[in-house]
Amino acid sequence: MLDTDEITEKIYRGLMSQKSGEERMKMAFSMFRFAGKLVLSSLREKGVKENDLRKEAFLRIYGKDFNEDEKREIIERIEAVQLKWHQRREI
Repeated sequence: MLDTDEITEKIYRGLMSQKSGEERMKMAFSMFRFAGKLVLSSLREKGVKENDLRKEAFLRIYGKDFNEDEKREIIERIEAVQLKWHQRREI
C-alpha cells in the first residue's frame, strides 16, 4: 500500500535510519504487542468470552491466510493448549 506522500516517506526513512537495528526491533515488538491488545480489547467489547479470545484473535488476525481445514486444525490446537492450561491450574 502506498498511502504516504514522497516527502513524508523520505522524512520517515531518515528518522528510521538514525535508529539502531535493536531500536527498530524494539519498536516493532512494541507495535505488535499494542496491536494484540487492540484486537483483544475489540473482541471483549463485542462480548467474546475469555475462553474464546485466543480463537477469535487468531481468526481476526490470520483468518484470511489459511483455508478452512487449516483454520479448523489450528483452532483445535488452540483449544487443546487452553485445556492443558486449565488442567494445570486445577492441580
